[in-house]
Amino acid sequence: MPTSQNHNASISKHKFHARPELSALSVAISLTVVALIFLFQLWDFNPRVPVSYSGDGLLTLNGLRNMRFGGWYWSTQKLGAPFGQDFHDFPAVADNYNLVLLWFGIKIFRNEVLTFNLFFFGTYFLSTASGFIGARMLRLNRSAAVLVGVVYSFLPFHFQHGPAHLYLSAYWAIPLWAAFLLRELMGESISPFTQSSFRSWFCSRSTLLVMLISLIAASTGLYYAFFFLLLATGVLFVRRITQSVSFEWVPVSLSIFLATSVMALQYFPIWLYQKHNGNNLSTFVRSIADVEYYSLKISNLLLPVYGHRISLLADFRDRANHVFLIGEGADALGLFGSIGFCTLLIVLIVKTAENQRVFFKSLAVFTLLAVLISTVGGFSQFVSAFGFTQLRVMARMSVVIAFPSIVCSVVLLDRVLRNRNRIIRLSFLLIVGTLALLDTNPGHQISSYKETAKSWEQDRSVVARVAESFGSDAMIFQLPIIPFPEYPSVVNMTDYEHLKGYLHSSTLRWSYGGVKGRDGDWQKSLSEDPKLLVAELQQLHFQAIWINRNGYEDRGALLIEQLSSLGLNLVIKNPNLLVFGLNKTAL
Repeated sequence: MPTSQNHNASISKHKFHARPELSALSVAISLTVVALIFLFQLWDFNPRVPVSYSGDGLLTLNGLRNMRFGGWYWSTQKLGAPFGQDFHDFPAVADNYNLVLLWFGIKIFRNEVLTFNLFFFGTYFLSTASGFIGARMLRLNRSAAVLVGVVYSFLPFHFQHGPAHLYLSAYWAIPLWAAFLLRELMGESISPFTQSSFRSWFCSRSTLLVMLISLIAASTGLYYAFFFLLLATGVLFVRRITQSVSFEWVPVSLSIFLATSVMALQYFPIWLYQKHNGNNLSTFVRSIADVEYYSLKISNLLLPVYGHRISLLADFRDRANHVFLIGEGADALGLFGSIGFCTLLIVLIVKTAENQRVFFKSLAVFTLLAVLISTVGGFSQFVSAFGFTQLRVMARMSVVIAFPSIVCSVVLLDRVLRNRNRIIRLSFLLIVGTLALLDTNPGHQISSYKETAKSWEQDRSVVARVAESFGSDAMIFQLPIIPFPEYPSVVNMTDYEHLKGYLHSSTLRWSYGGVKGRDGDWQKSLSEDPKLLVAELQQLHFQAIWINRNGYEDRGALLIEQLSSLGLNLVIKNPNLLVFGLNKTAL
């Protein structure tokens, strides 16, 4: 795609200077602070109580607690008793950059919950900063870049995945590599290749920047790394077709090679483990139907966010959900992003002015590539037909599509305001940004802090009583028996609830958490007869039975009666938990 000078008012033609850039970035961060305080009502928030205390949030806290009391998130002897827990079969592949940040946080604060909370809210600041930098890489002026950064940071995708999907919420690297690829499409590479002096090009600061972007792209989320490789390949294909100068494809080729290599290095320990212990595919159960169900739907990009502040729009979204392929529902762009997205689709089929063609066409081609890869019946569906179904939620491409869409909307808005007084212009940008955030962020973003804190304290108290009653190093068997990881809800008990005990004790050992397909399957052989089960647990030196009443239709009434008839002592009883002692004289 040939290079063209863009005279759009929102495109800055001046060189970068550190002081004004940092000043503008500080404004973006300040706006993010204000938005976080009001949207998340942080005045009620206790940083030492996890912002997410259910579902996948518990799984993430499991890994962070492993980090605190061990070397890495891989393993602990406190779960999956008596064998222990090992995450090599269920790894966070291509998340090492985020994991290292979390590891440092745990070492500094010595508290995985505080680190968990700070990291989640920190992803908003990182997303704002990278959105600003990405917009500046595309030569938007500073005020426009501030708007891009803030709006991009507060996408519905962010709070809907939230702390429960902590690594998905850390999508902050996307604007960096998206801007890099967009610059390549524009024919304005951030590191143009000079064939006459390969060594000087390879060692230049701009090429080192490409390497850094590739490294970050490959280590801040498996989905995002995968999207980067697919889109980089698509950009490379487009560049090879449209290039007017030889070797313009070299920077993208280098980035693909580096990103692939970094991903392979992160997978290497897992490969070694599985080579020694054999493959274990039972931890991942994915089908081609899952890929179709969770593929991107253009309608979901344009529909209002769930629970919109305006009841009419909320009802409209609910009615639109009466379809089969609902998906995750975290892909709304909001009105502001939707305007940009639709504009880019139109740009593909209409003729634009020469001074705007390269910029808008590049955004449009990039967006089209993303849609073709991830939409229902698209490229991802074709790939899944060959058995590659592990990355099933292709709708997560929406967070990639959001960046060029928001950039497009901001550029259009800036064009409308280009002849206005600076004060009026900045005020209007602030108003539009505020409305965009209110549009994409409903009032109920996270569970009640007070209810979460109450549940946290109740569980902490129960675990303390267990340690006092049975010893600080006791082994606790947990019922109902639930495979780990990824298992559907059992009655009213959601997945990973059995991990709560581990989060409140560094010494007690818990039966839950052994990975299925490995030693964790030993519980399948246990008897269903309470008398035989108790005898088996005593032989394995378990000191207590922990029962989650939410996992039983009768709230555990029958089990209480059966265990009591065997002479077991009910040590702890509360609305959700029962703990029986396993003394050897009970039988």
